[in-house]
Amino acid sequence: MNKFKYLQTIGTVTVFLPAILAIGGAITYTFSTSKEVETEAVTVAVETPKVDTVVVVKEVAPVAPPTPAVKKPTPVPAPAPAPEPPKIVKDTVIEKVAAELDTTK
Repeated sequence: MNKFKYLQTIGTVTVFLPAILAIGGAITYTFSTSKEVETEAVTVAVETPKVDTVVVVKEVAPVAPPTPAVKKPTPVPAPAPAPEPPKIVKDTVIEKVAAELDTTK
């Protein structure tokens, strides 16, 4: 086999191998998923129609709840805090201007 024939064979296999594998996989998948389905005949029994039932409701006198044995203490609101007296701020900074002598003359 000469070199050209070898390269031609390798090229043909390289081009057609993916297509052959894809077609083979699709055929395998088709045959593996197709299964025969068994069917059974089911007879449906006819039920007799239901008869309406009547329910009689008696009114019961309301019952008062029992008084609690322990009474809960009612919360006493806390007294409001006394307002703070206004703060008086005195100006304690007194600027004293000292007469400076100009000694640079």
